[in-house]
Amino acid sequence: MVERKITPIGVISASAAAVMLAIGSIYGMAGINIIEPGEVGVVVKNIGSNRGMQEMTLDTGMHWLDPFVYDVIVYDTRYKQYDLQGVPAGTKDGQPITVDISFEIGLSDAGVPNLHETVGKDYFDQVVYPAARAAIRTATANKLSDEIYTGEGRAAIQVELTDGLQTRLESEGIRISANLRDISFQNTDFVRTLEEKAKAAQQETIQERLAAAARQEALKVKATAEGQKFKAIQEAEAIKEALRLQGEGERLKQEQIAEGIRAVGEAEADVIKMKANALMGNGGELYRDIEILGGLGQSVEYYGTPTGAEGTRTYIVDQALRGKIATGGE
Repeated sequence: MVERKITPIGVISASAAAVMLAIGSIYGMAGINIIEPGEVGVVVKNIGSNRGMQEMTLDTGMHWLDPFVYDVIVYDTRYKQYDLQGVPAGTKDGQPITVDISFEIGLSDAGVPNLHETVGKDYFDQVVYPAARAAIRTATANKLSDEIYTGEGRAAIQVELTDGLQTRLESEGIRISANLRDISFQNTDFVRTLEEKAKAAQQETIQERLAAAARQEALKVKATAEGQKFKAIQEAEAIKEALRLQGEGERLKQEQIAEGIRAVGEAEADVIKMKANALMGNGGELYRDIEILGGLGQSVEYYGTPTGAEGTRTYIVDQALRGKIATGGE
């Protein structure tokens, strides 16, 4: 007799619940998308209306999207270094060269959806590499060997590469900068010629710098001489002015002396004139006698008043003059 095993309904329900819980957990976990700093999530809708690339992107943080409806593709937008070595190219004058160059490449968040839709994650090999090779050939083909060998042309090439590639790749959401590491000439004989020309140019530059320094020194000496000349002129002008002022002062001094002498002469003339007027006027005879008495010395004292009739005069004098002056006599 075959025995039948009967499973209770409660046991079945518990198992189904566990299975459903597990499925739900897997479903829930599958919908979690964690975007790290420096990353961006591109959202693609697989079923329903408006399928395909979505305009929205997922930025840094945790996001949940229905895993049955959406796919999320994460792009690293941070700059990374890519190297290209031995890229063949040529100069404007036809010399074969190889170029070693490195690139710093990053992505713009806004441009990632378009990049994913048109190219995908293999954007370096699909877009950057061929664009870089073409840009290198174009940039070197515009430069002569002399320019590239001396270094100035290399700096210009690096700028051209960065600007040209950035313009070319910006629409793809790719940011790029170039660092030109080395340019190697394949013709060794030509390299020796370039070295000799470079040395000659270097010597020419040195001589030009020495000549410029000599010119500067000459200008300095000239400026010093001009300064000394100006100083000497100033000193001579100062001496000239001092002598002029000294002569002017002496002239004024002599004029003042002459003016004083003239004033004294005029005063003496006025005195003589006054004396003459006194002699010619009334009392002139008395004035002459007083003058005579005054000339006899300071010890002589005289006093008196004219008396008598008209034409006579009387003086009373000291003993020294008694025999000399008398009334009516001399």
